[in-house]
Amino acid sequence: MTEFINFYEKNNTGVITLNRSAALNALNLKMAVAFKKKLNQWKKNKHIEGVILKSNGKAFCAGGDIKSICLAGKNSNLKKNFFKNEYELNYAIKSFPKPYLSLWNGIVMGGGVGLSVYGNYRISTLNTKFAMPESAIGFFPDVGTSYILSRMQNSIGLYLGLTGHVLNYFETYKLGLSNYFINEKDLHKVEEYFINYKKIDNKLTKNIPYYKSNLLKNQKLINNYFSSMNIETIFNNLYKDGSIFAKNILNHLSKKCPFSLALTCKQFKIAKKSSFKKCLHMDYYLSQIMTSRSDFINGVNEVLIKKTHNQKWNLSSFQKINDKIDKYFNNMSTKKIILDI
Repeated sequence: MTEFINFYEKNNTGVITLNRSAALNALNLKMAVAFKKKLNQWKKNKHIEGVILKSNGKAFCAGGDIKSICLAGKNSNLKKNFFKNEYELNYAIKSFPKPYLSLWNGIVMGGGVGLSVYGNYRISTLNTKFAMPESAIGFFPDVGTSYILSRMQNSIGLYLGLTGHVLNYFETYKLGLSNYFINEKDLHKVEEYFINYKKIDNKLTKNIPYYKSNLLKNQKLINNYFSSMNIETIFNNLYKDGSIFAKNILNHLSKKCPFSLALTCKQFKIAKKSSFKKCLHMDYYLSQIMTSRSDFINGVNEVLIKKTHNQKWNLSSFQKINDKIDKYFNNMSTKKIILDI
C-alpha cells in the first residue's frame, strides 16, 4: 500500500483508486508494485469477482513517472525496476480473468493507457483526453500499446503513436478505444451498478454528443500517408500532398524527436505480427536504450521539468537513424530481458 494508490473491497469487487492528483496520477514505482501485487491477490481470491480502476482529481492517469526516471540519473536502477514492474503490471491486467472496469474521466495518456485499455469496460466522458505523446520527449509508445495501435484500421494507431494526437471523448469512442460513454454525473451510478452486478447498466449509457472530427473525416487520407510504416516515406507523402491537412501533420511531426519517430515505425511493424507478451518484452528492451539517450534527457527536461517545450533533438538523416535502429532490433534476441511474464 502507498499513499498514492488505494485499495478496498466492496460486495466482491476490488476497487483501485489512483490518488496522486498533484502529479496527474502519474504511476510511480511504488504504485506499480502495489497495484501488481493486489491484482495478483484478487486474481486468486475466489470472493473477488470484478475490479474497478478510477482516480481522484482531474486526470485519470497522465502516464508513468518519467520525470523521476530522468532525474534519477544514468547510474540509477530506477529505469530497470520501474519499467519491469510497469510492464509486468500491463500483462497482469490484460490476462486478468475477471471483469475489469476503468473510468476515463480526464487525461488518459501513456502509462495510464496501459493501466486500462486492456480491461473489459472502458468508460469515456466529456472530459476524456486520450493520447500516446512519447515522441515529444524522445521516447516511444510503450506499455504494450503497439500491440493494439498497430492493428487499428487506416493506420490510425501509427498516426496516434507518431503525432501524439490527443483524442477527445467522441474520437476515443468511435475508434473503439473506449466502449461506453457516460455523463460524468452518472459515474457513481455506473460504479455502484458494477459493484453489484459486475457489468454495465445499459440504461446509464448515453447517446454520445456529436463532434465534428477532422481526424475521423480524413481516415483514408491518414492511411495513404502512414500505411508505409516508414518514417521517410511518411514525410515524403505528406510533403507531396500539399493540402492544409497534410501540412498541419507535417508541421506537427517536424517538432517530434526524429529517432523516436523512426523507432516507432519499426516497433509497430514488428508488433503488428507479434503477441502481446513479445510486444512487452520489446518495450522493455527499447526502454533501456531510449532512456539512456540524450534526446530523452533533453525532451523530459524541456517538456516535463522546465516546461519550456524547446526540445533540441540530435539531427541526422533518416537513413542513418534507421541503420542504427536496425542494429538495435537485430540484437534484441541476444539481450537478457527480465520480465516475469
